[in-house]
Amino acid sequence: MAQHFYGDGTLFPVLAAANHIADPNVIQVGRSLLIPELGDVGHHTVVAGETFWELARRWYGEAQLYPVISFPNHITDPDHVEVGRVLIRPGLNYRHTVVPGDTLRALAEDHYGNAEMFAMIAAANHIADPNRITVGQVLFFPNLTNF
Repeated sequence: MAQHFYGDGTLFPVLAAANHIADPNVIQVGRSLLIPELGDVGHHTVVAGETFWELARRWYGEAQLYPVISFPNHITDPDHVEVGRVLIRPGLNYRHTVVPGDTLRALAEDHYGNAEMFAMIAAANHIADPNRITVGQVLFFPNLTNF
């Protein structure tokens, strides 16, 4: 899959991390996959104290997605981020795991600053009834930074 989408089979950890795949050699037939955009979609200059884990949490909602940042930037040691280095910021939708009390309207307000965008979140997550989300459900928030 990495060879097909990126022209580089060694980038398979990006796909595995983005899709929470423990064994990258086994993908369930029919499973939908999130394919991070690794092109020139944005840049970030590293400042003191930043880590890939913190950047992944801030940009994508999950620290475990750090390979989505480290691999496209050809960084082999994700524990070391050089201050001042300019990183490409791969495009990937923000994720949120539903907790008790969450509603799509409240999440839309928190993420986009507009509660009425709840319908877009519902559509992006194939949710037929936007009033019904379940605790533990992982929601994707479309990245609107380039719109």
